[in-house]
Amino acid sequence: MNRTAAIKSRPHLKRRVLPNGRSAASLPYASILPSIPTSAAFRRLSGIAVRLWLLLQADYNPGHDTILPRDRAMRELEASPHCIGAGFAELIAAKIILKVQDGCRPGTMGSQSAGRATVYDLPDRRGLTGEWKVGGDPSFAGRWRIDVPLLRQAATDLTGPEAKLWAYLHARDRRADGGPASNAPLQLSPTDVAKALDLSRATVKRAMAGLVSREILRCERPAAGRSPATYCLTEAQTRGASARRAKPK
Repeated sequence: MNRTAAIKSRPHLKRRVLPNGRSAASLPYASILPSIPTSAAFRRLSGIAVRLWLLLQADYNPGHDTILPRDRAMRELEASPHCIGAGFAELIAAKIILKVQDGCRPGTMGSQSAGRATVYDLPDRRGLTGEWKVGGDPSFAGRWRIDVPLLRQAATDLTGPEAKLWAYLHARDRRADGGPASNAPLQLSPTDVAKALDLSRATVKRAMAGLVSREILRCERPAAGRSPATYCLTEAQTRGASARRAKPK
């Protein structure tokens, strides 16, 4: 039975096709190197660059061009053209993403041209460490496997600092299903996290409070004296994607 016949025989699986060529009937997950969010290259990224990176990771689909049109990025991230352009430039300069092919606006290649989106590449999704990694960057076992809807939601709903902190908190050793090897409580000192993410202490405190209010992060024990508060990611954040539910992206 060919693919078309198979879909017709299972009408409950009929779904629209997503822009990246993947059927919305599937439950895809992204498989990301967990060491990226603790790298020096990532630390220098702005919040908008981090959110763009999350969108690109969510859009990645083997065998298809990875594109993120500026208009869509502006709409989904509610950002200006300048911010979007600057964010892409940061990611390319950091070598976290690569530009494969320049885009062009409609009509710039002749009156009949419909335009073309810029094509990007994510080296880590092809099993390559990439030039972003330098000596001293931490390394973690396994892959961070996260459901694409959860990844996209983080990109579109979180503020830049919240997204940067959210990704940083997922940098840890991973099980085979992509869930964290341990979800033991983490001591999170705003001062130490601010240094790790190249953010101000006040910004980190607001980001931590934002993740708690969104039920992404849970405070296990408040700060006491010189001991920082301890936190855990909530269960929805640590389940891990099952290979039985979908093929990896």
